[in-house]
Amino acid sequence: MNATSIYDLLQAKGLTLGIAGDKIRISPPELVNDEIKALIQEHKDDLIKEIRRRVEMITLDELPDTALAIKVYSRVLGEDIYICSDVAMKKQVEGEGLVVYLPRELKVIHQNRLKPEDIIECHRFKKEFDGAITSTKPKRHRAGKTS
Repeated sequence: MNATSIYDLLQAKGLTLGIAGDKIRISPPELVNDEIKALIQEHKDDLIKEIRRRVEMITLDELPDTALAIKVYSRVLGEDIYICSDVAMKKQVEGEGLVVYLPRELKVIHQNRLKPEDIIECHRFKKEFDGAITSTKPKRHRAGKTS
């Protein structure tokens, strides 16, 4: 049995597979029995590759319907962040100390076409205040004083 067929089988059983770093997240946990645990453990590396392959095809609009916590390195921010499909996945990775972005926050950033320096500023506030990006407003520049 290959990773694609295992993934499809588990989905048919009502399970949702996701990844957080190098760990496979499965929900709902009450559907996971010893046979499923053994199958996942035996094929863990290939399943992670399969999940990542599927992740590459997900659009931002589809992301909330998945169960994913995707750890990525942001060149703009110069650090790792998590992109999580929902609050439940966010809670699973919060202990790692990385800033987590949800789909609605990424949409705000994308829709407002933020410049890298604005993204860095939003990230700094999100990190310091454990906040969420809900909207952006253009900066208002003060007129310089003239003598």
